[in-house]
Amino acid sequence: MLKTETRDVCGITLTTTQLPVFRALALSTVLAQYAGPALATLLPTLFTRGLGGLINDAGGAEKLGEALGTVFQRLDPNAAQEIVKRILVCTVANVDGRRVELTDQPRIDATFPGLKSLLGACAFALEIIYSDFTDGAPNVPTTDAPNPGARSA
Repeated sequence: MLKTETRDVCGITLTTTQLPVFRALALSTVLAQYAGPALATLLPTLFTRGLGGLINDAGGAEKLGEALGTVFQRLDPNAAQEIVKRILVCTVANVDGRRVELTDQPRIDATFPGLKSLLGACAFALEIIYSDFTDGAPNVPTTDAPNPGARSA
């Protein structure tokens, strides 16, 4: 069963439903193409503590900002818009009591007053889209974690 969750993001009530598996797979390949190298260093924290854990870690927000800067350098404006549409395709906003399906650029433009709210909505949608990948994921060892297979000196 696909997961659905509702959350307030920057004052906008959003409901996102997880993408079906092949649509999620297709989106992940596009995201990896643009964001893979930049986000690779963030994966251990993202998998173990989620986006909130990354942002709350000392220096985490700065690392995320650097990674996003690298991603934006690689994206052309048309690709960025297409990726946002693909991320938000299963998201609905409640705007002044009206249900707005975020399936195209005019609806997305009319819903979000700025980049902060748009990126917040994308982060929420990605969290739900890939929740089966991160929910209950085993702890990913970090470089400072002891290696259980290592021999003591």
